[in-house]
Amino acid sequence: MPAVWDARERKARALPTLKHNGMRDPDGAATAVNKGGDVVGISGICDQAVGRYTARYAVLWKHGRPIQLKTIGGHSWNTPTAINDEGQIVGFLNRPGSKDRHGQIDWDSVIWTDPYAAPTKIGVLPGDQISEPTSVNDHGVVLGVSFPSSHVYIWQNGIMADLTKAVLQAYPQLEPVSVGGINDRGEIAGQACQLVSGVCPSSGATLVTFLAVPNNR
Repeated sequence: MPAVWDARERKARALPTLKHNGMRDPDGAATAVNKGGDVVGISGICDQAVGRYTARYAVLWKHGRPIQLKTIGGHSWNTPTAINDEGQIVGFLNRPGSKDRHGQIDWDSVIWTDPYAAPTKIGVLPGDQISEPTSVNDHGVVLGVSFPSSHVYIWQNGIMADLTKAVLQAYPQLEPVSVGGINDRGEIAGQACQLVSGVCPSSGATLVTFLAVPNNR
């Protein structure tokens, strides 16, 4: 059941799932919240904890009221992952097709700038097949990961760039392997692998925290 936890009052407040044909969806989850208390998450049937058909619908809760977000036509894995304080939402949506009908992953990163309008596709890095965003700052800059390369991407104003390649060019011994968030200064936090003979070891790898700072600071 989707819920919001108030840390000050130490109380949880349930959030309603979407209603279809007079019936509430039996399952759902909240995935992110902004400073204004806007919550995003999923609504659907009882399936995987936060995925597949549990995520049939992407949702924004505004003042506790659920608003169904538009998707790109898929019926599974429709999941918002972050919302900034300007109300912009990012997430991954399953593309319609045979994979989606069988509940298989076929994600595309998207951004909603208006909860009542269709989302904008962010896409994938060249040569990749799926992607998911991890965060969005208040300037609408999106951070995420593209697969199967597992390269970190950064997206702004319709342009996607490969952050992993940029880090490798500046620091050839480090390859980002996971990414956390991006703040309003454009600073990016994540984790990188120390390369050995140009590759990240499959076992015994040394992982370090990194902070990427934009050149215009």
